Amino acid sequence: VKNVLQTMAQAKAALTPCSYHYRITRRDGSVRYLFTQTHFTCNEKNEAINMYGVTHDVTQQKLTEQEVLKKNEELRSLSNHIQQVREEERKIIARELHDELGQQLTALKMEIGLIIKRTPNINEEIAVRLQHVLKFSDDLISTIRRILADLRPAIIDDLGLVAALEWKCDHFIEIGRASCREGEYIS
Repeated sequence: VKNVLQTMAQAKAALTPCSYHYRITRRDGSVRYLFTQTHFTCNEKNEAINMYGVTHDVTQQKLTEQEVLKKNEELRSLSNHIQQVREEERKIIARELHDELGQQLTALKMEIGLIIKRTPNINEEIAVRLQHVLKFSDDLISTIRRILADLRPAIIDDLGLVAALEWKCDHFIEIGRASCREGEYIS
């Protein structure tokens, strides 16, 4: 009530129309929201002599706005939860890829290297093929590391999100530079 009376007094002193929202609580405890527009009539000395206005009950609009705000907050909360679940899934998948597939590929590479070293009279064609398989396993390990870094950079867990973003930006810039050196142009 105090704010409404102050608004009306200021409008009367300036002889300007005013409008304001306010809330009332009825005796039965129900709450109503109202919107009022007020104007003044003046005498020949330019003094306010009458006040008239219109009041609208905007309770339903206000309740709808509050419901929309509540739903938006629930959606924000749900979105955050979904993002956390995704991050946790990525973390689990990355760990599984690293622990299982990475170890198996490393063991395969070591076995191939051992076969090459321990077979003194190996057929040249087989030796070349084993070297290709060794190179292929190196490429596969690099590919898995890249996929892991794209899926969930370990730097997030080690140094935090800011450092991970800086690393990703530097990596992106370096890829752009390498593409430009190779004759590709980024526009």
